[in-house]
Amino acid sequence: MPTPLERRRRVVRMIGYLHFAVAGILALWLPAPAVQQITARSFIDWSGYVWAILLIIGGSLSAWGALWRKWPGEYIGLLALMFVLVIYALAAVLAGLQAHPRSFAGALLLDGVTWILLCRWFRVDGLRREAEHEKQRADQLAEEVRRLKEPDDGDGGH
Repeated sequence: MPTPLERRRRVVRMIGYLHFAVAGILALWLPAPAVQQITARSFIDWSGYVWAILLIIGGSLSAWGALWRKWPGEYIGLLALMFVLVIYALAAVLAGLQAHPRSFAGALLLDGVTWILLCRWFRVDGLRREAEHEKQRADQLAEEVRRLKEPDDGDGGH
């Protein structure tokens, strides 16, 4: 049973993840200037939409995982969010090289958020590994119980 503090943390994480998803929805109609500037010059003019969709997917999966305490949601969603933030930071730097050096501050801000998300991803990865270990252990115990319940055929185990 989660403590009140754990529940509050989970709700706050979920709200933050939902903000990422809503930002992705908004980015479909109102793309960020840095992303729009970089993708407009690329040979893949729809890459800005891919960026926004990954933001929606990452935010939604992570929010689902935080809400229902299911590690696959955050495990997969955080990877998508980190990718999106790195791409946005690179876009801000590349756009800033032509516009103004102040864009480096924004890129470092996004980079910092990415590192924090990476820290959370490591935590979720630890939970995933622990869950897999516990499942293996439960399977082993179930096998032991099954073997103990088998009738002895009297041949001394031969």
